[in-house]
Amino acid sequence: MVELAHDMAKGIKIADPGDRLEFVRRDSLLTYANLTVKDLNVLNKDYVELAFEQPLPEDMGIDDGVGNTLWQPDLTVTNTTVRANRARGFLITTSGNVLLEHNKISTPGSGIKISGDVNYWFESGAVRQVVIRHNEFTDCNYCCPEWGKAVIDIDPEIERPKAYEECYHRHISIENNRFVTFDTGILYGHSVDGIRFVDNVIEKSDSYPPHHVMAYPIQLKACKNVTIAGNQWPKGTKTVAWVNDEETFQV
Repeated sequence: MVELAHDMAKGIKIADPGDRLEFVRRDSLLTYANLTVKDLNVLNKDYVELAFEQPLPEDMGIDDGVGNTLWQPDLTVTNTTVRANRARGFLITTSGNVLLEHNKISTPGSGIKISGDVNYWFESGAVRQVVIRHNEFTDCNYCCPEWGKAVIDIDPEIERPKAYEECYHRHISIENNRFVTFDTGILYGHSVDGIRFVDNVIEKSDSYPPHHVMAYPIQLKACKNVTIAGNQWPKGTKTVAWVNDEETFQV
């Protein structure tokens, strides 16, 4: 039995027979089983009864989540202007291939937000391949922290991130972008295996007063295979990043 927990998800279709559903831990967001749907019965807008080809996991938790691994579209956004809209620029939660290129983004929240949770929104799962390149971010996140911690905010809601060796998101590349910002925070990242911040240009503006939610331009926690290199920072920028509880002077 699966519950469609959030009000905005009531009544949606979640699978067809033959689809593969992943079972995800509530506290870690990590996948622990993949089963094939044999049949399903929609009871009402709140509940769906599922039958699987394989036995259910013995350690399945009542608060764990499921996601359809086959309904994960690719996303390409190019030559697009995003501004004067409410909240974030792009909220990305698909494990398909994602490319954001040659866009101009100026939003009250984060320009790009990559999240994931099994506690409130119950949105789609982890990203697996995201390329963010040749974009221009101008004075994003002036309503911080309501809609994001940084210009690019990667913040899956993991209850105990340091208790798990495996990361939730994978392969996020941020390269050759221009960031014009009034504040410190450029990139916040949580539980990513393979994150690159390379050959970007960062410039200061005085469009809004700084809010200083982030102490460092880049803050990463519980991340692996981190590359920060070849970036151009405003004069006077010294400690560039706080990575897994340590300062780094990589640029």
